[in-house]
Amino acid sequence: MKKHFTWIVVFLSLVINHTLLKQQSFRQEIPFVNNIRYSDFLVQKWFLSVVAISVLFVWVFVNKRKILNSLLRRKVYLLAIMFITLIIHLSSFQRWFEFDDYRLIGHHFAVSGTDNYNSMGAVNNPYYGYAFAYLVVGWFGDKFVLYNATGLIVLILIGLTIFFFSNLIQKNKFVSLLTALIFTTSTTYFRQILQMHEFIGDTFPLLLFAAAIYFVIKRFYPGAIIFAAASMEFGLSREHFIGVPLFLLVLFFAHQKLIMRKKIVVALIFPLMTFAYLPVFLNFPPQIINRSDWLSNWPQAVRLLDVIFGITTPHLLAYPVFNFFNFILHNFFYSDEGILAYFSPIFGFVFVLTMSALVILKRENYLAIKLLVVGMSIVVGSVVFQTLSGIRLEHNLSALHRQYLDLLPSAPTSYGLPAALGISILFLGFSHIFCCIS
Repeated sequence: MKKHFTWIVVFLSLVINHTLLKQQSFRQEIPFVNNIRYSDFLVQKWFLSVVAISVLFVWVFVNKRKILNSLLRRKVYLLAIMFITLIIHLSSFQRWFEFDDYRLIGHHFAVSGTDNYNSMGAVNNPYYGYAFAYLVVGWFGDKFVLYNATGLIVLILIGLTIFFFSNLIQKNKFVSLLTALIFTTSTTYFRQILQMHEFIGDTFPLLLFAAAIYFVIKRFYPGAIIFAAASMEFGLSREHFIGVPLFLLVLFFAHQKLIMRKKIVVALIFPLMTFAYLPVFLNFPPQIINRSDWLSNWPQAVRLLDVIFGITTPHLLAYPVFNFFNFILHNFFYSDEGILAYFSPIFGFVFVLTMSALVILKRENYLAIKLLVVGMSIVVGSVVFQTLSGIRLEHNLSALHRQYLDLLPSAPTSYGLPAALGISILFLGFSHIFCCIS
């Protein structure tokens, strides 16, 4: 019984979350949350996260000696991640607020003391990661520095998690350090509009996803399952894709003595959890897909390749390159500048083609191939749904290049955060190919 207790807690929590907690009448009858503002919204989003964190605490307590020794041996690298991340992001610390942030915070105070005190100033769609912002708005008030500090702390925690699971995959601590910093200092963010509620809201489910990756590689599958479930419940709009990379990770990194049948059963749990949200996907189908003429959907593939280029290429690199080509084409060849619009999809296609070629050409390097496949599943998977839904995209194909001609970036943070995690795993794969890491 003791051996299976964690499994029982995990699956019982999933059942409660997807049955009782989906009923508003049940949520409103929970006595100890009646006095919490936005409780009806928060209780359904935080339940699995609280269970996951509780499982983590128990796991840490059971393994406290090993964990403490591990932290002490790696303290220099952990401090380096924290310090470098802080320094890199400190320069942008004052600009993480946009219109939606002020709408959320301002509305919170505007309706305080009124009959509408539970109404929300920003979208309260349960599939977005707003539950963090609505939890802390009552605590932080107008102390904006606390919102930013919270987002930065969560970002650092993701970096530390990446360091630890990288070190489980390979033993070079310096490479693990670089892998973590690839994420926490990702210049992908230069193409983003950093919004407070997205920065602390989208980072938290990503932290839960990173923890799920760690526990999969650690082969503590109950922990991986509850963290993956919490990640999807907290921010489905961003973490809807995680069933695929977690499925691959189980197949790739499960213990060799585990028979294939059991390995597949465990691996399938992760994509099957996504099917619990199938009604959501059916109710929100992509609006820009032409279902009567599928061949006419080729522009969506072009946009997807453009997005892949945008999230894998720092804006401060894309900016001078596109301005140079724009100058050459427009001023010397008097060419239609619309030709330049297809440069980013072409570069995106080259990126995907390069990754595919490495997988084929380096097929004898099993570890590198596994990491490249998982990394690409995250990079591509994290943007497909948003792209096909037409969220905050340039819909005019002939104007795609204009996103890169302005020094100021143009796309939302949500496109960069999960993809940056995939890029860090790709880097880990590259390091094993080119540095011959054992």
